[in-house]
Amino acid sequence: MFKVLHMKKLYLIVALLVSGFMLFPAIYAQDYGVAYTYRTGTPDPVVQNLPRSIESYRSQDPARYIQEIASYIVSNSTDDFDKVKKVHDWIALNIKYDVASFFSGNIPAQTVVNVIGKGSAVCQGYSTVFKALCDAMEIQCELVSGYGRGYGSSTFVIENPTDSNHAWNKVKINGNWYLIDCTWDAGYVDGRNYKANYSTGYLFLKPEFFIYQHFPDDKSQQLLSTPLSPASFSSLPALEPVFFEIISVMNPDLQRINRLDGAEFALEFYQNPDVIISFNIYDENGSRQIQNATFTQKEGELHRAYFSFPNAGNYLIRCFSRKPSDKTASLIGEFGIIASKGSTVKYPTQYSNFDPDITIFNPLAMPLQHNVSYEFKLKVDKQFVAVIVDKQWNYLTANADGIFSGIVAIPAGTKTVQVAASDAKNKSYSTIVQYEIK
Repeated sequence: MFKVLHMKKLYLIVALLVSGFMLFPAIYAQDYGVAYTYRTGTPDPVVQNLPRSIESYRSQDPARYIQEIASYIVSNSTDDFDKVKKVHDWIALNIKYDVASFFSGNIPAQTVVNVIGKGSAVCQGYSTVFKALCDAMEIQCELVSGYGRGYGSSTFVIENPTDSNHAWNKVKINGNWYLIDCTWDAGYVDGRNYKANYSTGYLFLKPEFFIYQHFPDDKSQQLLSTPLSPASFSSLPALEPVFFEIISVMNPDLQRINRLDGAEFALEFYQNPDVIISFNIYDENGSRQIQNATFTQKEGELHRAYFSFPNAGNYLIRCFSRKPSDKTASLIGEFGIIASKGSTVKYPTQYSNFDPDITIFNPLAMPLQHNVSYEFKLKVDKQFVAVIVDKQWNYLTANADGIFSGIVAIPAGTKTVQVAASDAKNKSYSTIVQYEIK
């Protein structure tokens, strides 16, 4: 159970270690450095447009088609990792998920001939075609069946990891096994529609990361030195592969569902400096977002995310990442919180101009009160900072460390309080945060 410390905040340390995430030691001895060079996030151009001489066999002779693709890949590859990457890419780009069959429950035979001819499949078909191509290239490959946290799974939905619902593959390269899921790297189901979304997230992904979303029927297929039990798997938060590229080690106390002895806590972590991490809080089924209930910023060498829950109950927390140039963020993980009580604490609204180098020291919580003076204190890489109380501008003073501070009164009747910054006093200011007034 989460414990509330003296300041009624829980601090979970999420450390970034060069050695990587090692909560579940794997049985492999090889260096993943070579394999991970093929996790490029982009399709191999060799298989994006196959020669017409090969494509002509697709409808006429699917078996010959597989052989021709395999021969073409072998002749255009440098090693077995490269061959498997090309197989993965061709499947991800050319096979669509068969949503109609999936939702109707009338799934046709997932043979190579059927999948190639129709151009669509469910996970069994993806895995079968993948194995057929590897077999044709004489690369040892096996189908793996088990439970996957795919469509319909959610943190507060009870799962049974012994109820097999998914299929993926493992391949043997240079005497070592590697895990691959072409189905999930091809796209995803949104509602009742399929959306193609190429990825290398599950290509050669390390077993200790792969286990967060896949639980094989045969425990040896986990490729972990100490296999997880069904209960241990179900206690894991749902984390996407990209999560481990941003945050390498995660505190094992953070589980799928966490009981909080209170209404507020803070999560601390080190992250890749090239991305922006944010968190959103929702009701337990994820349908309604709780506004101003979380606040994430860099504080010194680490980042801290603050959370506050308005009432006792169940909440879903989703973690997102984006590059500064991205317009939208991608979901990289989620976990649940059961709060024992509620809190009136809210956090300021962060504007898009709130970059990773900004730190708000005070006030961090809101609503602010009328007829009260507050010390505003923040660090920002700008020359001028002002606290705007309705239309009244209050300029803060910077010290030698670049920290701006000043006492600002909130008169009765104040409607808005914003903090804005600029590189020139008389030029346009960018709003950083806005506070509610009570």
